[in-house]
Amino acid sequence: VRLCLSLMDIEPARLDRTVRLGRRSVEQAGLQDLLTIEPHTDEAPALDGTDLVLFIRSFRKEEARNIEIALRHGVVGGHDGPASLGLARFSFPAVEDVARQVLQHGAKGARLIVFCNPTDVLAQAVHMKTGLDAWGWCGAPDSLRESMAEQLGVDPVRITRLRCVGVNHFSYVTELDVDGKPGFEMLRERCRQGIAKASSGRLRMWMEWVRDTGWPYLTIGHPAPWNEPLVPTELWTNPEAPAMYEAIDAQLAAGRIDLDSLVRTFGWEGTTGLAMTRLVCALFGSGDMELGWQCRHEGAVPGLPNDVWLEHTMQAKHGKVREADFRPLPEALEAQVRLLALQHREMARAVAADDKELAVRALAVNPFSCNHSIAKAYVDDLWATPR
Repeated sequence: VRLCLSLMDIEPARLDRTVRLGRRSVEQAGLQDLLTIEPHTDEAPALDGTDLVLFIRSFRKEEARNIEIALRHGVVGGHDGPASLGLARFSFPAVEDVARQVLQHGAKGARLIVFCNPTDVLAQAVHMKTGLDAWGWCGAPDSLRESMAEQLGVDPVRITRLRCVGVNHFSYVTELDVDGKPGFEMLRERCRQGIAKASSGRLRMWMEWVRDTGWPYLTIGHPAPWNEPLVPTELWTNPEAPAMYEAIDAQLAAGRIDLDSLVRTFGWEGTTGLAMTRLVCALFGSGDMELGWQCRHEGAVPGLPNDVWLEHTMQAKHGKVREADFRPLPEALEAQVRLLALQHREMARAVAADDKELAVRALAVNPFSCNHSIAKAYVDDLWATPR
């Protein structure tokens, strides 16, 4: 079986860099006889006959617009809390457009993977509106694996199990094994001794949590997403992009690509083909990565309807995929995850229907979000702002 990976970007220079990065990575993984990479600047030929589409786009302008409105009404919540409603509403038209093009040009049964926040809300809304099979995908579990290895002072390959269940970034790490043995106690001890040093605010917050409370679960994102502070619009920039392009160019010039180091340094969203290239190498070659899939949960939280989505992890390693391990969440976590999962489903319905009343009701699902008057003012402002 020969595969074709079509990379589409509207900027030719960025596309050229990504294609060279992808082709060199494929050669390095020994997959050149299996995989062909084709560049496209137009969606229709890129989607022609495709079976799987990974949609990545930076919605920084839309996010800045939403943050400005949210701050005006005292609404917080980032990518998972109440303010994610506005980001989903402003971003949805572009995702819906791609979904309809997949239905028109893609193969029968094609699936769309949404890789832009709020991933689960957008993927659910697309499925509700168009009927296309769509899933959300979050790169945070894979990044978290690298981060935890750094804090534990071990090579990432020694983290033999990392399992998350939750809602997008509000996913709890329920299992962390090092060399086949539980790793949370090792992490707690390193925190107590002050050995673990966090390079990011979120990691410092996790470590303080672990150190001070002994709480045995970590979250991928903010532990209380309905209270996560928002960054003001004027600070919403992407200063890492030039440095990332320089790093990619340096690796290309050296003839040796290290996708892991690029992901660790710059995250997943910097270049269109980075995530898909690494995914293909992991699925068909010798790569190794954790995949955060967002889809119907099928019983992960008792009493939660099956049409509510949760995030769970699968591992792609040496050409094999370890299927999702849906274990019930501990009782202490169920209530928080259930509320946010239900809220995201209702947000998806409101976004798909472009319905203000549904949007206000969606924010009311979670009592930690905001009261009715604030929710209504925020929603009225969102719907009065052109998309």
